[in-house]
Amino acid sequence: MCFNDLSELRDRARLIEYSTNNNNKYLIDSECDINVLRSFVTFVEIVEKILKNFFSLNIAGHPSIIDYLSPNKSFTCINSDYQELIKFSLKLDDLLDDWEIHLCQMYEKHIDLTYFSYQQIWIIEDYLYNHIQPLKTNHPGYHLLKYINIEPNTIQNEYLPVKSIDPTERLENIGKILSAQRLKTDIIFKEENRQNKKVYLVETSDEGILRAILSIFQNLQTTFTVNHLFYCTDETSWMEIRAFTYRCFYSQTLHQLIRPELLSSSIHDQFTRLLKQLIEQYSQHYFRLAIITTISNTHLQLINSLRTLQIVQTIHDQDMLNKSDLKQIIQQLINENCTLVTSTINGLGKTYLIKNEIRKKNKKYIKFPIRGDIDVDNIAKRLLDYGDELISLNAALHIDIGTINNVKQLNELIYCLLLFRSFRLKQIAVYVPSDVPIYIELDSSPSSINGQEKIVLFQFMNSKHIDSIDWDGFEIYNPPAIHLVVNYLQAIKDKTILARHITEDNVPYFDTSTCINLLKESFLQDKNPEFITWTQLSIFISVYYNLFAGFSRCGYFLIDALPDPQLRLDILQSLLQSSNQFTSLCVENVRKNQRSVHKNEPTITFSDAIVRWDKTQPFTIVFSATDNPIFVYKKPTDVPSTLVETYKLYHEIITQQRNSQLNDIFPDYHYFTHTQFFLKLVLLSKKYFNKSICLKCYGQFEYERICCYKCETNETLVRSNSLQTEDIIKFQESIARKIQDEYVLTPDNYIKMLLIYLRVQSGLPVLIMGETGCGKTALIQFLCQKILDDEME
Repeated sequence: MCFNDLSELRDRARLIEYSTNNNNKYLIDSECDINVLRSFVTFVEIVEKILKNFFSLNIAGHPSIIDYLSPNKSFTCINSDYQELIKFSLKLDDLLDDWEIHLCQMYEKHIDLTYFSYQQIWIIEDYLYNHIQPLKTNHPGYHLLKYINIEPNTIQNEYLPVKSIDPTERLENIGKILSAQRLKTDIIFKEENRQNKKVYLVETSDEGILRAILSIFQNLQTTFTVNHLFYCTDETSWMEIRAFTYRCFYSQTLHQLIRPELLSSSIHDQFTRLLKQLIEQYSQHYFRLAIITTISNTHLQLINSLRTLQIVQTIHDQDMLNKSDLKQIIQQLINENCTLVTSTINGLGKTYLIKNEIRKKNKKYIKFPIRGDIDVDNIAKRLLDYGDELISLNAALHIDIGTINNVKQLNELIYCLLLFRSFRLKQIAVYVPSDVPIYIELDSSPSSINGQEKIVLFQFMNSKHIDSIDWDGFEIYNPPAIHLVVNYLQAIKDKTILARHITEDNVPYFDTSTCINLLKESFLQDKNPEFITWTQLSIFISVYYNLFAGFSRCGYFLIDALPDPQLRLDILQSLLQSSNQFTSLCVENVRKNQRSVHKNEPTITFSDAIVRWDKTQPFTIVFSATDNPIFVYKKPTDVPSTLVETYKLYHEIITQQRNSQLNDIFPDYHYFTHTQFFLKLVLLSKKYFNKSICLKCYGQFEYERICCYKCETNETLVRSNSLQTEDIIKFQESIARKIQDEYVLTPDNYIKMLLIYLRVQSGLPVLIMGETGCGKTALIQFLCQKILDDEME
């Protein structure tokens, strides 16, 4: 049982207690019963108080919280007697009060302790005593120390005080160790008139926060330091704000509070009360606080309270950095080690460019993708895994940014990482040395571009933009596939394919320039140069490698088996002419639509942006699982004449009939029935030839098996009466009639299934787009389960 269950029972007990009266049919006759209910309510309230104390102790960083939460502690409650639990609750009350008093005293003596909450202090303690020698750079403690500008390698392990078991002594020892790392110059405690303006207020937008931060640092001539920035969130607790208040007041340097409007009203009230108390106690103490808000300051409780002290100064837009000065400061902080890489569309080689740059610098390549719903602590944890490589300066970081839902969070993360080389936006800190090259790749989809425009830093970074693919960067990444395709292209071009049988075992290797020229001639034809990408070229090579390999294995097209070798050339030329539908026929239209929406231009109609039967190539070919050809054509007259003559000859030999008509050999798909399409599609696998089939799950089994073991009902399997061709066709027709009640095949979904099959066989991912309810799932389910016997996940 969890606390929510207890809380609900408590509410019900209160309801019963309050509703008890003489007119209630559920009248409780016994005063004892009422006392039991009251005792239960008190019991739950004590449990709730204990949980709240645990939560507060955890935020305040008490080291014993882990011990208290261990499951070896139990309490008894017999006959409403839970005195032991009450004593434990009172003990926690005293423990929390004593710890908070001691913590605040330590904050005044050792400012560095104010940076840490939850268990961060003890993470540092663990690092100092257990991991500093040898230096472990992927430990969270190392990065916490770097975050507050303390060099871990300067801490001498042998001079550390003996680790105590008393929590207060342990806390003081950590404070002394951290304070000892600061430069021991003659510290002069500055004082000033109480009426001087100490609080600076900036009201700006989310995109203007970075400008406000840098302007305040610059105007007050303060070092640009990331640990002087405190980002408020909905989850920020009072204890964290209290620590910030002590840090701001006693450090005698500028600290900035960002987005305080996210804090609760109670925290606003506690913050101003504490700050007023410190000012009253040390009226001439020097401190500087900047508050950056994205709402009207008249609605900010914190500001309205501080205005009564007459110490608030508003910084207006004209007082902040102009665009030129902002750019200069950003470029000084970023230096030459950060590069932004963009492109007009995806697939133009951004990743290749980055990899090549990193290779030239002799650095280890680390790719770090960020997309979707981001959590800064998860990102920090992932970066910590690369701590050793990054700190050793032997690596370079490639940050691949996709579509992000929380652009504000990404904006803060990016400028903290690039400008300050460190961030801690929640609990986990990360440090990346300034000598580590960082490349940022931006997704080129319109939805991403909209969000990326809000990231101010990108406007001032060194950037490289790619407008089109650079053929000089072409690399032969898969020699067998590329050289088989290129050899076929060369043989088609010079027509040596008429007399030459090409296989993967007998292809000569061409030089890179020859490969490029041959691929250009075939790949670029009838394509819009604006939308040509490396991704399309990769698809082209994968698909045609699969097609040409199937062609070389197909017995129908062997040189010795053909009466007219011209058929080989005609078939291969037809395949090349159909390259658009194999390499994403609709992608260009979809991209145009996306950009039209982004630019508020007229969009292409949905029907023009999908693969359709009436827009496919007049003739093409797909090879089945046994490398038999499946011909796809709009009209029988679209079939090459050499193929017609060859198959007419085959047909006459097999049927012993002469004067065959074109429609007898190549029937018109427009008049095909569901059953005829099904008989074509079953050629893609061996499922309906020599297997037993379950008519419930359509799983395939060995021919001799009787029952299906996949279905709970152990369905009886069906199969052809024999392995004779006539029996197999009858069996396939019966299956087609059975399936027709669930899904009907048409020329449109027939061509889509063939193209999906071809891409899958080529090792390519398949993306199917369409409106809800247009049949995407049904099509894939039919192809996978009814035709190919693959499971749907």
